[in-house]
Amino acid sequence: AMLLIEHSSELICGRGEVNGILDGDTTSIVTKSCVFHRYAFGHELGHNFGLAHDNKTNNITGFTANKRPYVDAQGQLFETAVWNFKRGYYTIMAYPNQSFNWPVNHYSNPAIKYRGGSTGIIGMSNNAKYLTINRFAMAALGDESEACEVTTTTSSCTEENENRYFYPKSVSASTIEECKGKCANDDKCTGWNHYEWGWYKSCYHLQAVTYPADGVFWGPKLANKACHMDTSAPCMNEKKWLYLVHIPIADLVPSYSACEAKCKTTTGCAHWSWTAMTEVCTMQKYVYSQSWINYVSGPKFC
Repeated sequence: AMLLIEHSSELICGRGEVNGILDGDTTSIVTKSCVFHRYAFGHELGHNFGLAHDNKTNNITGFTANKRPYVDAQGQLFETAVWNFKRGYYTIMAYPNQSFNWPVNHYSNPAIKYRGGSTGIIGMSNNAKYLTINRFAMAALGDESEACEVTTTTSSCTEENENRYFYPKSVSASTIEECKGKCANDDKCTGWNHYEWGWYKSCYHLQAVTYPADGVFWGPKLANKACHMDTSAPCMNEKKWLYLVHIPIADLVPSYSACEAKCKTTTGCAHWSWTAMTEVCTMQKYVYSQSWINYVSGPKFC
């Protein structure tokens, strides 16, 4: 059984019971954001069949005697060279490192080459051998006729497969409280600015615009106060204009949940986004200008 989850408290892509076919415990957990870009689904399923990591990260002896992976069923790290340009790859069961950081959707197999590089070595890395040998044992474990107990969890603060940007949207509101109140009731608003000069009054909301983007995750959800990130921002600022800027830190992290955690521990972070393809985590914070006379501004939640 494979359980797909939104978030891992351990900030991992997944876990799979090693050689689970021996006692029927073929359970695995995979974070959704890692299913494709790191082939985590196939990776954890491979552990159930008795497959191991690569020879640089593997630990064959770190298991009980009857649940060890097979010594010659490791993943493979390999290198190709085209026009003197070298590139290092890793197969489904292997782990990336500085020299081998391009994933290949192949289990190790000495009979298969990828761009001229061997995806396996006889006697060391032959995932295909044990997938073939153990396929009938895996099939005989059950027919999935038993029903699983369904439980519910609290809603996430994360949106997936879309991206967003913010722009100042003009809103009809004559008073500060009206401007602020309309932002609080708008699922796309993250902050507000009110301007007054004599008879002229205006209200601008920092409004989110979303668009489809596969493999992109962002947070927090703007409609949920419990998801609000920057609790240090004052509720109202006089003579200041509120806007968002990128925090000059763009780190590579393994999952969207790791990006969310990083935002929570970064001073002033109010919004974050993570792209599965590049594993880049970007963050934004509120900034207040210092010289806008007759402006009053504030975040949606404080």
